[in-house]
Amino acid sequence: MNEYIFQLLISILLCFSIPIILFYFLRKRWRISWIFFLIGAGSFIFSQIIHLPLNNFLGKINWIADLQIATGSDLIRTAIILGLTAGICEELTRWLILFIIEKVNHKKSSGLSAIALGIGHGGIEAIILGAIFVGANITTVLFLKLNDPSLLQIDVAQWQLIQDHYLPIINLPGGGFLPFVERMLAIILHVSLSVWVWRSYSKKKPIILLAAILYHTIVDMVLVLIIVWGINYWFAETLFLLMILPAPIIAYQWLKQESFWHLPVAKRSKGNFAIVLRHEIFYLRKSHKIWLIPLVFILIALVSVITAFFLPEIFKSIEEMQQYAALIPDPTIADAITQYVKNFSQFGFILVILIGMSAVSNEKEKGTAALFLSKPISRSSFILAKSLSLMLLIGISFLLSTIIAYFYIIILFGEIPFHHLLIINLNLFLWILPLIGLTILGSTIGKSTSSSAGIALALCVLLFILSAIPLTQGLFPGALLANISDYNIFLDLHPIQWWNPSAMLMVIAIFVLSQLLAIGLLEKQELD
Repeated sequence: MNEYIFQLLISILLCFSIPIILFYFLRKRWRISWIFFLIGAGSFIFSQIIHLPLNNFLGKINWIADLQIATGSDLIRTAIILGLTAGICEELTRWLILFIIEKVNHKKSSGLSAIALGIGHGGIEAIILGAIFVGANITTVLFLKLNDPSLLQIDVAQWQLIQDHYLPIINLPGGGFLPFVERMLAIILHVSLSVWVWRSYSKKKPIILLAAILYHTIVDMVLVLIIVWGINYWFAETLFLLMILPAPIIAYQWLKQESFWHLPVAKRSKGNFAIVLRHEIFYLRKSHKIWLIPLVFILIALVSVITAFFLPEIFKSIEEMQQYAALIPDPTIADAITQYVKNFSQFGFILVILIGMSAVSNEKEKGTAALFLSKPISRSSFILAKSLSLMLLIGISFLLSTIIAYFYIIILFGEIPFHHLLIINLNLFLWILPLIGLTILGSTIGKSTSSSAGIALALCVLLFILSAIPLTQGLFPGALLANISDYNIFLDLHPIQWWNPSAMLMVIAIFVLSQLLAIGLLEKQELD
């Protein structure tokens, strides 16, 4: 089981990184914008917004049967419909995206655009399905290792279903690599079909679009049947490979006719990341943020702990509240930790917006960005240096607040394991991480500091709204605060339950994608 967990970790890392690395080499070879990767990612999300409700509706009218009990003609019909809805929604979305790109750019799209969109489409699917969702599997496998269904708060029957599902995969040689293999094959298919749809659009041949939909339908239909029939997983992946093999071969034959294929390697600006990072650190010192931010974090830690300890005394000192003072229980460590998390979650995102909203927009307003980027420095280095410097500042500030809170809790309340505070602060840091990314993105979009602040605030609020939706809240940043907000609950949980791998991977994904979008947008902007 330990070997399977290790393999899963490798799969998650590869599913997360390989799509970005693939696009990086595509960008390095032909100097294509990250925006195409993100448009491709957006096309997948948009297609699923249509695809999933459509499947749900078809299930309600009994066109799609429950795969756990479907047999015979019901199973075949369900597999065909599931494949067809996937093919129609995803391939038509690709066609629509190519149409919009052509209208916006006022020029014909190329096969290079199709490859980029395909990597983005398959890449975000790999990140979501092969990394974020698989991240939850690690927790489940650890529960299986402990063999304690009470941790999941489920009955014996549900526990048996989980064992029946996971144990065959755990015992399968190399089973932990299955998510990675499947997602990489899916990326090949998505890139190939993206080229097919582009060929249909550019040559005005709808028959190729219909062929792409049919191809997608057949592949997904067979995969559904394979899953239901319980065929050996590695045999299934081999069959998947054989099914998709014609798609890239045909796509390659079409791409060979394209002029971009033989273009020389595009010249790129030097990164000089270290130079830009030193510039950012110098700016933080010059603006005194390098001292002020840690000081604010330390003050929040002090106020949280001290307020929790002296709250009964504060109530006693207020004449109108004295009659209720006796009802207030003696303060505990849990009160201090709860107050600590509450204060950071309330003021943390505001603080991030305040210190990050001017990161890019201020330099664009003053003209220093144009001067700086006139040198052999890439715009990606410019954005990433700002993000990293802000991350380092916030990280160091959290570490200092952890130390201060630890000593004051010991002085006022008594002993507390230091690693508990470290875990709580790590979750808080990860909770803030996507806010840093969205603030830098807002600062890149905005033309002034005030507009950047408004955009950053709107993006952060949107993220909080997604965190509050029942269907998605377990994957978004708010889930990181769920098990640390109440220290009493935190102590009652098994250490495995202190972590939420899916939410952690999601916040990293949001941060990375927001930075890629910021880079792409800055590359499109003309700086004065």
